[in-house]
Amino acid sequence: MSLPLLAALRDVPVTPGGDQAREWITRELAKSGYKTRPSLWQRFLNWLESLFRSGGTASLGQLLTWLVIVVVIVAVVILAFVVAGPIRRRLGRDDDRGVLTGETRSAAELGRDAAALAQRGEWTDATVTAFRAVARLIEERGILTAAPGRTAVEIAAQAGALLPDLAAALRDCAATFDDLAYGDRPGSEPTYRAAAQLLRAVGKADVVTPVADDGQAGPVILDVPVAVP
Repeated sequence: MSLPLLAALRDVPVTPGGDQAREWITRELAKSGYKTRPSLWQRFLNWLESLFRSGGTASLGQLLTWLVIVVVIVAVVILAFVVAGPIRRRLGRDDDRGVLTGETRSAAELGRDAAALAQRGEWTDATVTAFRAVARLIEERGILTAAPGRTAVEIAAQAGALLPDLAAALRDCAATFDDLAYGDRPGSEPTYRAAAQLLRAVGKADVVTPVADDGQAGPVILDVPVAVP
């Protein structure tokens, strides 16, 4: 066969049959350039599978290694759930720690609701609600201006400056409120009684005004008396 004829044959397109085409595709895809490296997890699963396939031929060292790895993985997963749950809850709570945020009840209503909760032995909710009543009463008496986003610590610091005789009780109840509302500490009858006692005391207390230029200070006189449940 002449050279020109061979060259012409090389230029003729080849149209393979169905079986031939599938064979070519299979061979092409089998080339290393098309293979992807398995993930670390897949390699780990493959290794475990090889241990099971090996049956009794697996060495003691291999089995111990496998056991240690599984234990570590389980421990990490459990730790993640244990740690991440409180962190998520705490982060969500830290976004808004306003004592009266979203709260529309009056001090009297909050005080009655707190007493009802205490009657049922729900000391955590009773204590938290009683301190909300304290915060509302402080605003209703005009001791502090209304600010729904004010935290328990801020209430204790700001109101304590105007109610010096109750400053320590305010700090203690504010700390208890934070522990109960945002922490894992449970309430108790003493925590509720402390908040309820503070509520009554705030209703009766004289409010000290900031010291004026003449160095004098005195109680704030209210036009309307406050009834405390």
